[in-house]
Amino acid sequence: IMEYSMYKTIAQKLNLTMVQAKLKFLRDKKFIVPFKDAKGATKYRIFYDGGFKRKTAYRNSLVDIIPNTWHIPKLSLMERLKEGVCELCGSNGNITMHHVRNLRQLKGDTPWNAKLIKRNRKTLAVCESCNYKIQNNEH
Repeated sequence: IMEYSMYKTIAQKLNLTMVQAKLKFLRDKKFIVPFKDAKGATKYRIFYDGGFKRKTAYRNSLVDIIPNTWHIPKLSLMERLKEGVCELCGSNGNITMHHVRNLRQLKGDTPWNAKLIKRNRKTLAVCESCNYKIQNNEH
């Protein structure tokens, strides 16, 4: 249980699925994380896999089984407008919302198309210059 909990935590931090996190970090059935030391050399740290002592569960446990759900709130349109940051270039200032009718028609060949497809959203808060570039197929 703790091992899979660690996989889920790492996957959540890196915005991956649990399977992707396992594929990225498992080597010879050990969870290995690369890091750079002070000299700049890449080293690897093996996480503990020695097991834990089994604890007997209480027979009359009143603990509920909580469903395994993670809810990450997505910003609403108004919050994204109030933030005042362009979601493409990151500039602050006057923000407009760019809308598309269908996500199915997007090909993902431009940065803004790819961003909409990845987030599964039909709106994008962009600055006026980025909006102009999108409208004229320059972005």
